[in-house]
Parts: sequence; C-alpha cells; structure tokens
Amino acid sequence: MSFLSGLLTGLLARPMGKLLGCFCAALLIGGVIDSTVLGNRSEPTSESSARTLRAVDGDTLVVLQGSVEQRVRVLGINTPEVHGHKECGGEAASQAAKHWVQQNDIVTLRSDPAAPDRDRYGRLLRYVEAAGMSPEPGTDLSSMQVRDGHARVAAYGQDLSAIATLRALERQAKSAKRGLWARC
Repeated sequence: MSFLSGLLTGLLARPMGKLLGCFCAALLIGGVIDSTVLGNRSEPTSESSARTLRAVDGDTLVVLQGSVEQRVRVLGINTPEVHGHKECGGEAASQAAKHWVQQNDIVTLRSDPAAPDRDRYGRLLRYVEAAGMSPEPGTDLSSMQVRDGHARVAAYGQDLSAIATLRALERQAKSAKRGLWARC
C-alpha cells in the first residue's frame, strides 16, 4: 500500500510543482514589467533628506544622500534647455535654480506614488523642498520655478499629487507675464 501511495504522490507532485513554478514565474515577470516597463509604483510617498551640491539646470539638481551623489529630476516641471540646443528662458531658469540651491543647502526629497522612482536617465524623480535652516521652510523648487515663470508644468501622463497646485501657479504666471511668458 505504501508503494502505491508513493507512486501516486510522485506522479501528482511533478505536474503540481510545474504548475506552481509557472505561476510564480508569471507573478515575478508581471511585477518586473509593471514596475520597470510601465513605471507603476504602489509604494506610499517617501521622504529623505539630502544636501544640495549644485543645480545642473532649471529642473535637475545634484544632491548628496549620505555619501552617495545623486542626480534628481524635479517632479512636475520642465524648464527650457541650457545644454546643447539652448532655449529661450533656459538661462534664467538655470540661474533661479542655482540661487535656490545656494539658499537651501539641506532639502527634503519627496517621491510621488504616481511617478516612477527614476527616469530613463537614472535620475531620481522627486519634489525638492527646502528644509532645516532655510529662510522659507516648506518651499519647493517646482512651485517656485512655475510661480516665477521659469518652468512649464509637465506631468508626462502621471497623476501627480502637486499637479493642480502647479497648474494654478502656471496660470497666474502666464496672466502676469512672468519669466517665459514675458520673453518667449
């Protein structure tokens, strides 16, 4: 009798093992595609502190997190280019970001659940907010750039948490003809 039960167990275990293995592989592949290819994230918003090193341009910074240097692409905005093909307003946007960095050496980097962790160039995608000894705690670079007319709102199809606020600031900058809306 034990021979017969062992035989039946062996015959049934192999197909069930294969089925379970295929199911696990499908879950793993689906998760990789969801997070890597589609950029979907389900994590809540996370925050971390960093030291600003420099502004690369109006919407990209270099920061130091612990001992790791990171490039950060500021969420919710797009500023005119200053590298390669220079665009109208790019230099003013870059100078505004550089000035902001000088005033805010410690910042809070805040992710958005609607955005991937990094862009296609490997930059962290974060809101960058003043922190610590800043003269204006809670002021974020995205809002400042849009409010002053140095950036356009750019969500790239993502339902970002700050998008409504940024769009309102953009409408105000346009109607007041600030920055890009005056020159370009």
